Amino acid sequence: MAKRKKAELYDLIQRIVYLYEEEKKDFRTIASLLRSEGYDISRSSIHRAYKDYKELAKQYNEWWDKIKILVEQTQNKPTSFMLSALVSILTQHVLEFVKDIDFMEFDDPGELIKAVKELTQMTKSLEEYVSAKLQKAVEKIEEEGKKRNIDPEFLRLVKEEIYGV
Repeated sequence: MAKRKKAELYDLIQRIVYLYEEEKKDFRTIASLLRSEGYDISRSSIHRAYKDYKELAKQYNEWWDKIKILVEQTQNKPTSFMLSALVSILTQHVLEFVKDIDFMEFDDPGELIKAVKELTQMTKSLEEYVSAKLQKAVEKIEEEGKKRNIDPEFLRLVKEEIYGV
């Protein structure tokens, strides 16, 4: 199991952030306060915990910014295009998360490998499901269009909107 930081073990991250950002206390004062409450934690541990928290918050905000851009850029494109791009972004972030082993809490490396494998399989299954579902929709549109004598150009526009073909 990866060694957890004391701030995580004691579940103090949110309190540290509050004391630092809201009450404007420095790390030495926070350490002193927490030690007076019985926590065995140093100023440097508190500083590292805060720094890690800020980095994760920054990554989270960057992730949401990418999602917003994706939605804006794909809102007028076929649904399959947007779903494919979203799955790609999610897969990228999962792999980035997994490569930083310090944040993993697995007793057995086999558990980590199993989790990554399951995520990979889930991504592949999602892509296959979306692709199959959209292909069936296109086939049904073509079939119904022929039965009802719908203009082939209109059917082409519908297929393009749904499937990008």
